[in-house]
Amino acid sequence: MLQKFSVSNFRNFETTLTLDLHSGRYDFNEACSKNKIVNTAIIYGYNASGKSNLALALFDIVATLTDNFVPFEMYPSYQHVKHQNEPAQFSYDFSFSSSTLSYRYSKSALDTVLHEEVLIDDVSVLTFDREKGFLELALPGTESLEKQLTNPKLSAVKYVKANAQFAAADPLGKVFLEFIDFVDRMLLFWCLQNRKYMGYQTGITKIMEDLITHDHLDGYNTFLKRLDLDKVVVAKKDPEGKMVPYYDFGDGQYLPFLENQSNGENALLLFYYWIEKLKEKRVPSLICIDEFDAFYHIGVAKSLVQEFVMAADCQVILTSHNPSLISNDILRPDCYFLLQNGIVDSFKNLTEKDIREAHNIERMFRAGAFTHE
Repeated sequence: MLQKFSVSNFRNFETTLTLDLHSGRYDFNEACSKNKIVNTAIIYGYNASGKSNLALALFDIVATLTDNFVPFEMYPSYQHVKHQNEPAQFSYDFSFSSSTLSYRYSKSALDTVLHEEVLIDDVSVLTFDREKGFLELALPGTESLEKQLTNPKLSAVKYVKANAQFAAADPLGKVFLEFIDFVDRMLLFWCLQNRKYMGYQTGITKIMEDLITHDHLDGYNTFLKRLDLDKVVVAKKDPEGKMVPYYDFGDGQYLPFLENQSNGENALLLFYYWIEKLKEKRVPSLICIDEFDAFYHIGVAKSLVQEFVMAADCQVILTSHNPSLISNDILRPDCYFLLQNGIVDSFKNLTEKDIREAHNIERMFRAGAFTHE
């Protein structure tokens, strides 16, 4: 799981911003935390506070270490405008088994890594400086690897990932491979007017075609019913013989789905498509959804958060503007974060009050109880 993330000199983050996901001590909504790390988080912030940039920064590692899909057009103006000749800095702390793996790197562009370091339990096992071009390794199974890297676009970690031979019983190799697997299964997507995503897979899928092909329409209808939405979608052949979705109104009355769905239904379809991935063998490790509830009624949004809370094998980070989701009935104070003036922290750290389950934290938030000093 991701414990902590820091970034600086990236987009609107001039100085270091740190997202710390270590959980607090609460005896309610225990599914929101796993191994003392927040499992489901919602980040709040005003417009232009940097919520979208935080999501892009967090998923920069996907572009660095994987061949999964990356929307490069989402990364213009990579460094902060005041320091365009200086590298952006990224730092990740992960928890795997009983170990902590830290990955630090700097980049001058999305595809150009300048410096990398991997530490396992605070011991450096990989260091690479692009200027020197020499790779230092202390991982069993990497002894025969070439230490001079000349490809200016290749990450040293990605190089080791592709070429090292780790022994199954080696604990360092095991943690390193868990790290690689976690990053490979990270998924970011946007719920606004587009269906863009980043990570997890290598190509673009037509969502409704995929659901029809894999017989997921019944599951989609059950999902809608769980949200108290009176909709039924079926697959029928169109005049050209292709299976396409229709709304079924009963008594033989059908309406083409794609041409008549609302923005909210479009967003729900996208949400359902990705939440189905939580049921597959290859479960996403971390899902981030930017403005996840942009088109949802509050009741639907609350239900969707609960869907993720129950997905115990997947860590979830959401961004939102809707304070009506702030409730101890849904999450906990350590799961709600405020992003403001280049600082992000959980509600538990933004007040001196000892918050209990009975507190109305939405009312406290609206009254300004959670603020950065």
